[in-house]
Amino acid sequence: MRQGWTVDRLRGELDRGLARVVVADLEGRLAGHAIGWAVAGEAQILDVRVAEWARRRGLGGRLVDALVEACEGEVALLEVRADNVAAIGLYGALGFVVNGRRSAYYPDGTDALLMQRPA
Repeated sequence: MRQGWTVDRLRGELDRGLARVVVADLEGRLAGHAIGWAVAGEAQILDVRVAEWARRRGLGGRLVDALVEACEGEVALLEVRADNVAAIGLYGALGFVVNGRRSAYYPDGTDALLMQRPA
């Protein structure tokens, strides 16, 4: 399983000035987040997570949409593990299409799918 973002890594991203972060709060608890970059007219989505207890409520889609809006991009880009069926389904439902593949991209040898959506 992939490691989450550390506080130091998140601080480093925020210090760059490119980073955008959106969070979801449910019942006073952090339910999820989305992190991305606003660069060159693009929303580059780096990480989207929803807490296990908060899943199946539409938060993932709302986080992605809010992040793309915060980035003010003309296009949204991301990469996703080729074996992450749930995420691929979510992104497909949000209008993302696969437009490339990186073979053995992840340390365990899993491919990455490149996905894009016009904003």
